[in-house]
Parts: sequence; structure tokens; C-alpha cells
Amino acid sequence: MTQGRTRGKTILLAGATGPIGRATAAQLAPGNTLLITGRNPDRLSELVADLESRGATDVVPLTIDLAETDAFQILFAQVQEHCGAVEILVNCSGGWQGHTPGDFLLKTHQELRQEIEANLVWPTLLSQGVLTGMVDRGSGRIVHVSSVAGAIGLIGHAAYSGAKAGVTGLVRQLAMEFGESGITANAVAPRPVDTPGPGACSRAGIPGWRQCSPGRRIISWPSPPRSRHSSSSWFPMWPGTSTARRSSSTGHGLQLMLG
Repeated sequence: MTQGRTRGKTILLAGATGPIGRATAAQLAPGNTLLITGRNPDRLSELVADLESRGATDVVPLTIDLAETDAFQILFAQVQEHCGAVEILVNCSGGWQGHTPGDFLLKTHQELRQEIEANLVWPTLLSQGVLTGMVDRGSGRIVHVSSVAGAIGLIGHAAYSGAKAGVTGLVRQLAMEFGESGITANAVAPRPVDTPGPGACSRAGIPGWRQCSPGRRIISWPSPPRSRHSSSSWFPMWPGTSTARRSSSTGHGLQLMLG
């Protein structure tokens, strides 16, 4: 997909150890310096080994829990130590909180705050952390994995859906503010994918989750409009789009965002 096209770049991939992050890492690692973040060092080490078995030669694991105090200062100090400025940010971090999806009124205040933090504050701080170097260099690419929940809602997850809608506003604002510096900002919005949370909802028969097909873990990246001049777009994956497809056309969408 993106192999052979995005080469020689320094890429920060946040949230690399989840199913979407792993699939993204497999696309981006060959030919690039790829810094991957996650909170579990064992899962990071396993991912590095997997990527190296696929031919990657420069993968740097950064163990960090973005929910911790000063996590972003620590993260970008590590990035600076390893490679200096980041040319491309791809953010797959986030998700919802709580073990039982369902009624919004059953969410605790802590869970609601954590959902907004992980799905809107983290993307904002990650973007801020890479932008100084991008502005100095006069180029940069920012891609956040959002969700169609930000446009159509998600039963029982008002805070999550609201935060994902905020990501759309974030990338539009970043593009408006930094587009003249050669920086693009985009959001990819997949439908429910069979990651642990949505997969459990689907198998439990919770209304609104029938579109999630168990076993299909790899999202496809939708192709953006043909114009290359827009520095911000939101690329939804509506129900009915295959989540397992690996074609040059779907990979072309992510490539245009990174190229």
C-alpha cells in the first residue's frame, strides 16, 4: 500500500500497539524512521520484532502512558533525543473508557473526562508537539484517526462521539493556521472496527453495532478527493465499506495525506 512511496521520513506513530495502530505501523515502517508509542513495553517489543521481520530497519519504541502527568513533555524529549524533528505524525491513540458500553447516564464523571482527554486533548497536544519543527522546516503531515461516531453518533458514548467530532474541528483549524507553512492536517474516520471494544459490542448484540464484522481488523484508508490543494479533509468510512480490503486505491488515500 504505502510501501515504496513514503520513504526516508521520520514518522511518529502514537497508539501503535492496538489493532489499527499495528496495521498502520506495518504500512509505514519500511524505508522510514518510525517512532512508535504505547504504554505496554512488552507489546511494543513484540511489534518491533514483527516489523523487523517484515523488513523494517529503523523502528524506535517509546514506552509512554499519555494519561500520565507530563507525558507529552517526556514524549517529545525522547523524540528529540532519538531523531530531532518529526516530519509526519499519525495518531491512532484514544478509545473509550469503562468496561460496559451502554447508557450514557451510567458513565462516571471520571470515565467521561478520560474519553474527552484521550480522544481530543491527546490529539491536540500531539499536534502541538510536532508543529514547531514542521513550521521551522516548512513542511509536515498530521493525520489523526477519528471515527464516524463524530458525525453520526455512537450509542452510549456521547463524550467519545463529541470528542471525535472535535478532532474534525481540530484538523480544520490546524490546516487554516499552518497551511501556509506547508503543513497539512487530516482526519481518517473509520466505521466500527473489530478492536476489543466494538467487537465486544457487536457480539453482544448491542443496537447500532451490527456493522462491525468479527475477524476484520484491518481498516482500509479511503481515497480522498483528487485535488491536492486542500490541506485539511475528513475521510469517512461509512457502513458498507470493506474493513479488510487491501488495495492500491485505499492505500492511495493515506499516501496522499502523507505525500
